[in-house]
Amino acid sequence: MEPRRRHQSHAAKSRCSLLLMALLVAASFSVFSAPVVLADGARDASIMLSVSPTMQTVNPGESAEYTVTVRNLGTEPVTINLQSNEDTTQECNAYTSTITQITGQIEAGEVGEATMDVNLAQGATDECDTTVRATAQDGGTPPGQPDQQETTVTTKSGEGESGPLYGVDLKTDDADLEWDGSETMVWDVEVENTGRVNETVILTIDENDNPGCDPSDLDIEVDPSTVSIDNNSSEWVEVEATVPAGSSAAKYCWTLHGQVQNDPTQNASDDLDLDLTIPEIHECTAQLSPTMLSVDPDSTGSVIVTFYNTGNTQFTISTTISAINDGWASFAGSSSGLLPYDDGSGERQFTIEITPDDKDEAGSEHVFTIEGNDGSSGPKLCETDLRVIVGQSHGAAISLSSSTIDQVEPGGNGSISVTVMNLGNGPDTLKLSTSAPPVGWGVSLSSSTVNVGSRHGSSSQATVEVVVNAPFNALADDAITIEISVYPNNGGQSYAMEEVTITVMPIHAWDVQETTIKNQTGRSGTMVNFPITIVNDGNIGDNFMLAVIFNTRSSWATHFMDGQTPVTSVVVPAFSVKTVNLAVSIDADGSGEERDSATMTIRITNSDDQNNGDEDGDNIPDNQRELNFKATLSNRNHSMAITIDEEWSYGYGEPGSVQVVLAPGGSVSVPVWIENTGDYTDEAYFLLSGLEGIGTRSLEYEGADLALSGYQVEVAKAYAAWNHSSNDYQADSEDSLAFHEVKSRRCDVNCAENGVEQWISMNSDNTSHETRVYKIKVTLIITLSDGAENGAGGSATISVSSTKNTVQKSTVNIPILVQSIKKISIDNNGVDELTVNYPESATFSPTITNEGNTPTEIRVFTSEGLRGWVVSLEADLSGESNVVDGITVPANTCSVDEGNELTCILQPGTNITVRAIVKSPYGTAVADDFVFTFSAEPVDLEIVGRVNQELEVHGMPEQGGLSFLGTTEGLTGISIGLFLLISYIFIEPKRRARVASKAARPKYVAELEPLPVTQSGAKRFKTNKIEMVAKQVGVESVVTITSSTSDSVIGFAIRSTKGKGKRDMWVFNDDTRTKPQLHCIHRSKKKRIFDVMDSNSNTPFCVVKNIGKKKWSILRVDGSPWLDVHRSGLGSYKTWSFTSIDGEDVYGAISISKEESGTTELSAERFTTDLDARAMWLVALAILMG
Repeated sequence: MEPRRRHQSHAAKSRCSLLLMALLVAASFSVFSAPVVLADGARDASIMLSVSPTMQTVNPGESAEYTVTVRNLGTEPVTINLQSNEDTTQECNAYTSTITQITGQIEAGEVGEATMDVNLAQGATDECDTTVRATAQDGGTPPGQPDQQETTVTTKSGEGESGPLYGVDLKTDDADLEWDGSETMVWDVEVENTGRVNETVILTIDENDNPGCDPSDLDIEVDPSTVSIDNNSSEWVEVEATVPAGSSAAKYCWTLHGQVQNDPTQNASDDLDLDLTIPEIHECTAQLSPTMLSVDPDSTGSVIVTFYNTGNTQFTISTTISAINDGWASFAGSSSGLLPYDDGSGERQFTIEITPDDKDEAGSEHVFTIEGNDGSSGPKLCETDLRVIVGQSHGAAISLSSSTIDQVEPGGNGSISVTVMNLGNGPDTLKLSTSAPPVGWGVSLSSSTVNVGSRHGSSSQATVEVVVNAPFNALADDAITIEISVYPNNGGQSYAMEEVTITVMPIHAWDVQETTIKNQTGRSGTMVNFPITIVNDGNIGDNFMLAVIFNTRSSWATHFMDGQTPVTSVVVPAFSVKTVNLAVSIDADGSGEERDSATMTIRITNSDDQNNGDEDGDNIPDNQRELNFKATLSNRNHSMAITIDEEWSYGYGEPGSVQVVLAPGGSVSVPVWIENTGDYTDEAYFLLSGLEGIGTRSLEYEGADLALSGYQVEVAKAYAAWNHSSNDYQADSEDSLAFHEVKSRRCDVNCAENGVEQWISMNSDNTSHETRVYKIKVTLIITLSDGAENGAGGSATISVSSTKNTVQKSTVNIPILVQSIKKISIDNNGVDELTVNYPESATFSPTITNEGNTPTEIRVFTSEGLRGWVVSLEADLSGESNVVDGITVPANTCSVDEGNELTCILQPGTNITVRAIVKSPYGTAVADDFVFTFSAEPVDLEIVGRVNQELEVHGMPEQGGLSFLGTTEGLTGISIGLFLLISYIFIEPKRRARVASKAARPKYVAELEPLPVTQSGAKRFKTNKIEMVAKQVGVESVVTITSSTSDSVIGFAIRSTKGKGKRDMWVFNDDTRTKPQLHCIHRSKKKRIFDVMDSNSNTPFCVVKNIGKKKWSILRVDGSPWLDVHRSGLGSYKTWSFTSIDGEDVYGAISISKEESGTTELSAERFTTDLDARAMWLVALAILMG
């Protein structure tokens, strides 16, 4: 039989076969009577009755089964009633029949079936006729006449002997089943009663060990397990085995045992072997992670395919990939392997890599089917689909309409077209960029970005115009190259780059600088020079030919000099200036006379400029210039001398060895004196040079830039009165006798000098004034560029000569070194200590000066306040700019950090005044000396550049000082307390001493009794006969400790409660506050940590640190642990115990209890003298006040 979930019962199968037989019998009738139609519309019932078979032979004790068939021949549904009766013969007494009824109505033309059983008793003989009667009633309205039909069947008694009294037979169509994957497998077993009496059969099933059978762990049961069966009858039972999903391949065997329960001998039984074969099942499911992959072309993405074994045994699985673009896929490693079973949880993973190309549009989707196959060539077992989204490839190329832009005019522009081509597989936005052009050049794009379509489409290109702007000073012989690149819009490496070369049109523009030095005077046999400055404003270097085309005295030889080299031509670079000199030899043979002169005309020709027209109409070609000079023979002396101001020199070394150190961007003003060393008043001519590349230099006289006058200024040949008070020449415009000019006829040198001395004798004395050669003072201003590098150097050179004799020069050099110097100083103006009466404040006003050469950020601060002394800082700033060495510098600035520190920016050579305001302790009645350190440091140098000033304030109370703990009452009270504690120690001498001896503890002198206090309110406490009162007084928590026996004050503690910052605590002998015995310094604003000072010995005692709500820790001065203090107890009673760090030793305790009256009692006890009483004092103070 085929495996199934449930089988039909045997009775149902019998009914089906009888129905088929009835239909065959009915089909044999070819003529049917038509129903009678009544006049009133009612129809009579009409049926046909048949029983099959018509005769049976059975053995006594057995039964014959007949099928009763009724066909409705009418047109209305009918209801059937069936009856059976045996004949009244004697033989029929051993025959009995039972008949079933047809349920419901039989529709017109339909057939209904019933079953009749004829039972033969033991000993039945012969035969018996049984009559079957069917009565039909139609369902019409009104109902018609009923119809009744009868038929007879004959049952014969067989001649065989009767079987055994008890017997059972187990039968099934297919004892060997193969699992089909169902949850349950069912065998339909027929249990037949082969005995001659009714039986009850008990069914059990057990596993057997037949050959080829595997041990079973399946659940199997029989339903029902007990059946009652009439003789010659049978019942069907189901044997059901539950097979879990994924069961492994095996053959399971059982034996079904049927035992007749009511057999007294228990010999009536039967066995039936049942087998279930679970074949090897190779099945799987596949799962991807991820199920969709987006990968850019030429990039690789990976997925993991996991195969799950849904079969019942391990097997080899091979993976294949099918897709249109299966060439994109590959395996990272093996593509096949053993898929384990692992009791249904086996799995195997393979890694698949997808590397798409860009032959498809970005965003296109491709499906890859991942298949799992049974073995290398077996069938496909499972599959899953991977969706691959092709990402976008990116790339671009550019092409230029031309690789050069030729002959761009200075200040003009040129352009080219750039075509951008998208090489990617999707639309893209591309960015165009150019390399940075040289300074002054400009490059612009008509668009810096372009939107282009995919390279697979028709809109993959775009054109952009590139315009290159040349500066007005673009050089003709310096072609530049610009790189044009295309990039991703969001940045990154360029896709492509092309170069374009730009050449500049040469422009010849030049002239000769106008000069006032056209007349030179010299002695016979000397040489005079006429400076000629050629200005090339063109963008290309030109060669200039020099020639004297006219000379009224041919005997006075001439030539041109470039520095010390004779030349006939010079090359002047583009946008440059070059000075050459026309040298004239005056009266070389000595035959001339005073005031003889020669006039010369020179011609300068630009040999590179072919423009020989005359657009300006001066009868000189435009590529030429002509100048006229005059040289005069004279025995007069024309010369100048220059010196650096001596007083200024001492600020930068010594006269003759000056060096100026400037920071980048710094500047300096150098005063120089110009003396006319010639014979008469003359004009001085200056030349500046040096510092090229690192700085600039300029020259001022009386506030005016000498460049505006061609670097020329008149210098008188004179004597004048020098005023020692003003350190300058006498400024007396109304009295000309203070200044005497040397004039050839009216007053010579002696005359001028005597005239000034006469003025001094008449208007002053020789101590306040002095006769000196008159000089003028000009200022050389040197400014370094911000980009000058530290360590660089150079010299600024200034030369002076007479405009009538430029050959004879006087020169000074100022060496310059680039170096940033940060140096500050503090001047306390002679005040380093002050005295105040409490609660007054003391104010110090030190001055901080920037002695360096660069603006400096300075941090100004002081050491921390102690014992209630508080220091705050303020700065005096004018807010105006400063003038240093004649140069205006920005104003100094300061910012204040909560009054504790200042951060200031000081310009070089300037200073600020800082006020250090020292506030004395509030309410202190003890004289105290407070020493603190005032410090300033450059922020970036910190301690390396720090300067300090130690300042001191003497604090005095308004009334006289009070005594300390050494008073009679104080010592008496402490003695009483110590006596009580020592007495208590002797109460428990052994146990607690033994516990304490495990660890040695340091001992201290001048012990205090532990005196409990409270944070606020006015409560009274008792401990060891010592009373305490804690009150909030103003901004302080004040605790007074008195002896209960004498009412004398034996202790006093205070703590400031004002503000949220640090708050120290002090312990005094009494309320006079003469001197604190303990000072608890609050270390941190946010943490409860106190550094404790023993004021008796002025040494650190310990550190008290809060660990949590239930713990304090007492540390030694070096930070190592000393004692822990733990809280225990709940509600109104709590105990703080002093314990060792490592063990469980207890050295003392402070107990706190609250009474119903509202008072709080405290008691303190030490179990060993190794516990310093001051430690208990501190903990009580910290707990209740801290």
